[in-house]
Amino acid sequence: MRETCFELHSLRLPRLLLLFLLVTGCSESQLDYRILFGDVESPLSARDKTAAFNLITSLFAVSADGTYLEDANCGNIAPGLETVDLNGDGSYEIFFQWGNLCTSGMTGRNIALLEKGETSEYFFTLGFPAASWTALETRVNGWPDLSFGGPGLCPAIWTRTVDGYAFKCNIPQDTGSCPQNNNLCPDF
Repeated sequence: MRETCFELHSLRLPRLLLLFLLVTGCSESQLDYRILFGDVESPLSARDKTAAFNLITSLFAVSADGTYLEDANCGNIAPGLETVDLNGDGSYEIFFQWGNLCTSGMTGRNIALLEKGETSEYFFTLGFPAASWTALETRVNGWPDLSFGGPGLCPAIWTRTVDGYAFKCNIPQDTGSCPQNNNLCPDF
């Protein structure tokens, strides 16, 4: 039914027909998250996908033709998602990547982490320009430290605090590659 609903919705059917589809079990909210998740298998429920979609679309608009997300000034943001269980509690976190040179400068991408709160709704815990992320072996209360890379030779390490993730330090990839030597990681 979802595939049929999605195909019908993309035809821009009249509102009366869409109302009929809603009554028969095809809701627009079920369809919208497919812009982000597509047909890729995910451990997330339809409710979780919808919650993540609603949070992300609080920042970005769905394009006029309903096929992608866009920034009002920079166009298509080319979103990507990665679902992971960082702390092994059975609740999945979502890394949301998006961007282009207009939204993200020379890095070309931004990364945000969505976590599920006590009310089962997703919220952002971090977000900034970065091209990649890696979970490290070091952990705080079951949560791994995270390394974020981008242009340059000075990846940032973020660690878990009671309020989410916070910047910890930088790892120089080459002697003198980090301009602020007071933020270097002593244990890496």
